[in-house]
Amino acid sequence: MSRALKSLAHPLRLALLDTLGDKEMSTKELQQQVGSTQQNVLQHLGILHDGGWVARRRIGPSYIYRANTTGTTEVYELIKDIIYPS
Repeated sequence: MSRALKSLAHPLRLALLDTLGDKEMSTKELQQQVGSTQQNVLQHLGILHDGGWVARRRIGPSYIYRANTTGTTEVYELIKDIIYPS
């Protein structure tokens, strides 16, 4: 659990999870959405993958990313609600 929560501790990783939401996106799409370099996005997606937050599948030379499970999105939204209550 510590490793999974630690993997959220960066603004770009949070932006990537926000951007992914319930959909699948390529590295290039994510890069364009969050406004960072491909190398930086790949590095942070790797950390999110290792932390269990995102899953990926290969299509040719590229990866497509998505939230690991439906519960991933729910847990992430719950954490946001606790930190930033309405």
